Amino acid sequence: MEIYEETRKLPFSPGQMFDLVSDVERYGEFVPGWHDATIIERDGDVAFVDQEVGMGRFHTRFVTQVIFTRPKNIEISSSDGPFLYFAVRWTFERSDESGCLARFYAGFELRSRFVERVAGPFFSDIMRRGVQAFEQRAHELYGHGDKV
Repeated sequence: MEIYEETRKLPFSPGQMFDLVSDVERYGEFVPGWHDATIIERDGDVAFVDQEVGMGRFHTRFVTQVIFTRPKNIEISSSDGPFLYFAVRWTFERSDESGCLARFYAGFELRSRFVERVAGPFFSDIMRRGVQAFEQRAHELYGHGDKV
């Protein structure tokens, strides 16, 4: 099982970061390797999202369940497609008047050794670069931060 965790202090409010990360249908615009994310069903704070990721010849689709707890956390999970287990958790906590601590946890295990050899490095790279992509997107959308 591959696990990646990161915590960053960001100059954005928990609400701003929550809004950015919860906008799953825009991931293809700025997350490397993400091609599509479409909400296929939503009931209150729970959504099911059809996602497509890939690079080069490798492309795969899978459905995730997303639980939104505004503005504190977002939990994403799946056992669909190539995944035996896939989990992502974002938490946002106010750190001072002008920012928040964004914590990112990602873990996954792929269904077979073959898929692990072919796709494992790709998914590991997405997890490592994910927080940076969201931070960059926050700067593009919100400027240098907000004291909200």
